[in-house]
Formats: sequence, structure tokens, C-alpha cells
Amino acid sequence: MRPLPRSPRLLALALALVVVAGARAQEAAPRALGERLPTTTHTIQEIQGAGHRSPLVGTAVVDVVGVVTAVTSTAFVFQALPDDDPGTSDALYVHVGRGFAALPAVGDEVAVSGKVLEYAPRVAGAVPEGALTQTQLERPLQVRVLASGAPLPPAIVVGASGRMPPTRAVAPADLEAWDPLEHPLDFWESLEHMRVVVQDAFVVGPTAHAEFFVVPEGGEGYPGRTARGGVLLANEHGQPCAGLIVVDNPPGTRLPTVTVGDRVARLEGVLVPDATRPARVLALSLEGLARGDLPRTPTRLVSDDEHLTLGSFNVENFSAASPARADDLARGVVRWMRSPAIVALQEVMDEDGPGAPGKPGHSDVVSAAATYEVLCKAIAAQGGPSYRWTDVAPLPHGEGGQPGGNIRVGFLWDPARVTFEPRGQAGPLDANRVELHDGRARLALNPGRVEPQDPAFEATRRTLAAEFGFRGRTVVVLNSHFTSRRADDPAFGPRQPPVLHSEPARLGQARAVHRFVRALAEADPQATILHLGDCNDFEFRPALKALAGDVLEVLALRLPPGERYSYIYQGTSQALDHALLGGPLRGATEGVEVEYVHVCAEYPERSRVSDHDPLVVRLRLP
Repeated sequence: MRPLPRSPRLLALALALVVVAGARAQEAAPRALGERLPTTTHTIQEIQGAGHRSPLVGTAVVDVVGVVTAVTSTAFVFQALPDDDPGTSDALYVHVGRGFAALPAVGDEVAVSGKVLEYAPRVAGAVPEGALTQTQLERPLQVRVLASGAPLPPAIVVGASGRMPPTRAVAPADLEAWDPLEHPLDFWESLEHMRVVVQDAFVVGPTAHAEFFVVPEGGEGYPGRTARGGVLLANEHGQPCAGLIVVDNPPGTRLPTVTVGDRVARLEGVLVPDATRPARVLALSLEGLARGDLPRTPTRLVSDDEHLTLGSFNVENFSAASPARADDLARGVVRWMRSPAIVALQEVMDEDGPGAPGKPGHSDVVSAAATYEVLCKAIAAQGGPSYRWTDVAPLPHGEGGQPGGNIRVGFLWDPARVTFEPRGQAGPLDANRVELHDGRARLALNPGRVEPQDPAFEATRRTLAAEFGFRGRTVVVLNSHFTSRRADDPAFGPRQPPVLHSEPARLGQARAVHRFVRALAEADPQATILHLGDCNDFEFRPALKALAGDVLEVLALRLPPGERYSYIYQGTSQALDHALLGGPLRGATEGVEVEYVHVCAEYPERSRVSDHDPLVVRLRLP
């Protein structure tokens, strides 16, 4: 492993462990494990207890014995020989702090005296509500080295050939009784801070923030796999499978960069849970990396004289202030999406990009004209269409996202294939409406925002509606970027199912957009309506059902389950980006095709153009 400067995230957690190669010279003679040891008030297993919290919290314990398995500048882990109870962990974390006189070394047999506590790690400087805790010993401490060069306790094999983790979501009933064989959180708690081995680790979540996600033994026994090897959401609540293992790097080391489908023959480390992830392994050795060479395949949905293609693409905070990304995004549109006639974009930033208050980028500039222009020029330079663009700029600093960035949704459209007639002068809080013209429905504002003053849209992106023409037929396209899921309870915590604090906002936004769509459909039943965008929700949750109602069809449901994903969060493949269709083609068996173009989400953050896969829809209009 090559040196890597310590990231602020890892330092803030202060949990990562580094193996110290070799044993430090000690005056004490080596001792074979199993020999008679000094008297101790409690064993490690008694301190860990059969539960998520130690039964001895607040108790001072004396001469707890084990062998040191990992060390940092401020802490170490030590582990005892296994007992007859696999439901209690055999290891403890000891936080000594800075300036401790003599840290032990890996392979030292130690007797440790200290106070038992449950520590809740911080995330972004705060302890998340309902965070998982770690059993630790804290100061005042006494550490006595009994012997050096002791063999390390055996590592537990995690997987079908050893201890098989439960491969489902956490259920409310799991919290009612301790069962480390059947209950997911109990399983990982029973291995807290122990040495573990993962064989034939199959990558299901690519490298991001120096970590990646795997399933053991090629994923044997794991249900809900994608067509390309990932793991889908586990239940109707949108919860992940609890058997996914996050592989993290100790400070000062670098793990290899991996893609979904890569495999590691043998991965050994220490299970160090953090506040929201019970199955976090700090990799101390990694052997036999085999690349899966996951292909990036362009969409098969290409436009022609009879078919209209439309795409949706979250461009992940793109701004003219970062023009180097324009070529990468242009490649995504031209090469992978095959240049749809209309592209709905999300996370388009203003011209000067993000910035902290008082710094460049945190101005009141909201225009994204330069952002669109640099992207359109890059697309044309790569052989794509000479797109034009349209949007409605937001009020400054009022719609969420990265501070100063003023993200919004907008459209690219190809004048060689579709027409667009601007109508009205829409401001950020001007509501679009449906009006009749020559017996047909049309938008009063083109483009215009959908119910922008509805309270559900407070501090988030407003939906944009625009009207386009294709070979004499009209299509109304809506583009949304609903509220993110960041405020939700952690998936792995003491409240099950997790409270989705963000869901009411998305539900309100979906209902507002549905009202507009229903008014359009009732005014003109022959109007073709397509809703695109990053809905930040799943096809089976209330927001998508409310958005669709009996007017729109969720097109993802036309795909096999193994192809319904556009995003990977903590190793779980899921569909956040959606296309919903209304009008004469809704439910039609012909003339409607949809595809998620898997070219981003499954790849490392350094080699992808966005964190979301784009999607493409092809329509043969009646």
C-alpha cells in the first residue's frame, strides 16, 4: 500500500487502525497463548456482553488480557482467544489518547486496566441520532506487556464458508431480542473489533472517498442482484441489505481503486464499525485483485425520423467555473446517451460555481448561461448536435444544494429535430398554468415552473415544464429534482424501519406536480406528457406513486428488476432517476422504450462523469 495523506473524514472519526509490522522488542519473554495468565476481574467477552451495549459501562476493570492486533498513534485493539459463545465479541478497542508513554505493538500480549464506555463516533462533526456505539476502554489506563511475539488470535471468515451474515434488511423485530445468527445488527456487533477475513470479495460499490463495498465469496447467498453483479435494495422501505461490507483504508495507506465486478481473492482486516455502518472493515492486507472489466455500453435507443428520444442526466454540480468537466459530460451525452433530441439536466450550477460566504462563487449571480454554453460547445466539438438550452433561474441561495452553486434543472434541445417556442417571461416564483389554444392544451409559460410557491418546494429545486414540437406533434416535458434523502435516519440504527424525515417534502412536491399534470391531461387527453428527473426516491415509495397517480406510468417498471438502478449508495444499487409517461402512449405495448445507461454509478469517482447513470426514453408518437 502506498502512502496517502490522511483525509479529514478519517481523522475526524479517529477510528482507523494501522498494523505495525513486526513486534517491538520487549524485555518480557514470549509467552504461548493458553498458558496461565494473571488474574483478571473480567474477560473481554464479559465486557462486550451479549448485546449492543456493554453490561459494564462505567465500570473500572483490571488486567483484561488479550493480544494486540492493531495499533495507531492514539489507540490499539486487543483480542482474546475465542470462548464458547460466538455471540460475544472477543476484541476491545482501547483509546489511549496522545502522549501515552508506551503503546504496545502488534503481537504483544497485554493486561489492560481502564474504564468501560460506549463511544458514539461522529459524522461531519456531530453524533447522528440513533448512532451505533462501540464498546471501548478509556483513561485512566494501565497497560502491562506480559509477552511479545505472541501469535494473533484466529481471524473469523465472513461468508458462506464461515459465519454467514444475514442478507436482508434490518427489521423492527430484530431489536426485540439478541440473536447474532439471525439478526443483522446483532451479527456485526458480535464481531466488533475482531480480526476478519473475506474471501473472493466481489465489489458491489465502487471506490468513493477512499472506500468501497463488497460481498463475500462472490456474493453466494445474496439475493436481489443486478444484471451486472450489484446488490439491489432489500425491501419496500428502501432499506439496504445488511450484509454489505465496507472496506476502508487505514490512515496513511491507499487501497486500490475498484469498479463493480472486480474481485479480491483474500481481504483481511479488523471490523471497526462507525456511527452508521456496522460492517466496516479496515483492510490490513489485500491479495489477488482481479479486474472485472465492466463495460460501458451506449444506449441502444437512437432517434430517427419516426422516433423521438429524450434523456435525463444529473450532471453533479456542473458549472462554467469548472470547464474541465465539460468534455467528460459531453462524452456522456454524445457517446453514451447517443445525443437525445431533448435532454433534461439536473444540478446545473450558476456561472461562478459554489463558494463559502464572502468567497468567490458565493455571489448573487444566478444565471447559468455560461455553464450551458461551455457544455453545448463541448458537445458539438465531440460530434454531437448544436444544442440550445432553456431554464428558469432560481432566486439566489434559495433552492438547496452546494452553497453558492444555485443548482437548478434545465433543458438542452436540438433545433434540427425538435422545435421550441418561448412563451412569456417566467420568473423563479411565477407559476406555470395550462391554457387552451385552438382546442388544444398548451403551457402559458414556456418554460415555466410548476407550483413554485407550494410550501413543499421550500429550499429545494422547483420543477420546470417546457413544451416541444416533433414532426407536428407536441410533447410537454417536466424536469424535477426533488428533495434529497440526507436528513433520513441511518439505515442501521435503533429505530426500524428508519424514519424518512425527507419523505414528506418529496411527497408534497410529487402531489404538486401531479396536480399540474392532471390539469394538463384533463384539458387535452391526447397530450403526450413525459416527466423526467432525479426524484431522489424509489418506484415503490409513496412519492412516486403520488406523482404517477392514474395519469402517469412509471417506465422503470417496464424493465426487469435487475436493470432498475441509476445510483449506488453505500454499495446498494437503486433507482433515483425516473421517467413517467402520460397521454395516448401510457401503458402502450409498442412505441415506448426506456433504458438506464450504466456508465457512471458503478465506476470509481475518479473515472466517471457523474454519480448518477443517465436514462434515455424513445417514443413513437401517435
